[in-house]
Amino acid sequence: MRTEAGPKQLRMVGKGWQIRAALRSLARHPLTLEEWLKRQQRGRMIPTNRGRNPYF
Repeated sequence: MRTEAGPKQLRMVGKGWQIRAALRSLARHPLTLEEWLKRQQRGRMIPTNRGRNPYF
């Protein structure tokens, strides 16, 4: 699964079950989507691929 975050968007690419699992984990997080995106922009952790395939 691939996750890309922009200043005002979050894009997830993968199988349906992978996206649902990622959304569930984000829903348990105390930050709102806006706060999470701001922190991602500060940390420049975009895109994230969870260490699976460095070419995606």
